[in-house]
Amino acid sequence: MNFIKEQLAIWRLKMNLRAYTRPDRAFLRSARVRFVALAQQRAGVTARAKHPRAWKYATIAIVAVLASTSGAAVFADATNVPATHPLYGFKRMSEQVRMGLSTPAQQVELHKIFAQRRLEEASEIEADHDDHPIAPQSQLQVNGLDKDFQNETEVGLDKAQDPQVRAQARLQFCNDILTTIAHLPPANQLPVAVVSHIKTRCAQTPKSQGN
Repeated sequence: MNFIKEQLAIWRLKMNLRAYTRPDRAFLRSARVRFVALAQQRAGVTARAKHPRAWKYATIAIVAVLASTSGAAVFADATNVPATHPLYGFKRMSEQVRMGLSTPAQQVELHKIFAQRRLEEASEIEADHDDHPIAPQSQLQVNGLDKDFQNETEVGLDKAQDPQVRAQARLQFCNDILTTIAHLPPANQLPVAVVSHIKTRCAQTPKSQGN
């Protein structure tokens, strides 16, 4: 019992000594302010005050924006919104993300899907102007979509030459693209030169895949 009492006395003594020697919090704050001011004066720089709450709110806002953006992109891609939809830009962004996460063989399939989408989107815009001349702005959009279709087709054919892509995948890519072109309405037909170029490329046998 005496031992326990001695240990308690020693513990109280240590706590009292620690409390007695501990600097006052107000003094520490004022000393820090003076130290920072002196350091800034001598170094010739100015330190910005930290705002932990502001950073906290900013982080929450950024996370919320990213979450809503990714959700909108997934929705726009999954529902295949038209080119005139407000979320169309998110759809194209989602397509690029899917492409970057895919294997060479999957990329060939995606390029085919995206190429077909571009033609469908252009046809939808033109169909909305069947009863009246298409507006210049809409025509520019259609021309851009046609150009995007050509780019998707060209890149898809280039990707199909990858040794990791089977010859059957390349053949299927060409058949599906040419079938899509053949079923376009007369008013939405692509230039003959574009169609001929695609047929010529599809008729070529990649050296890496043999005969």
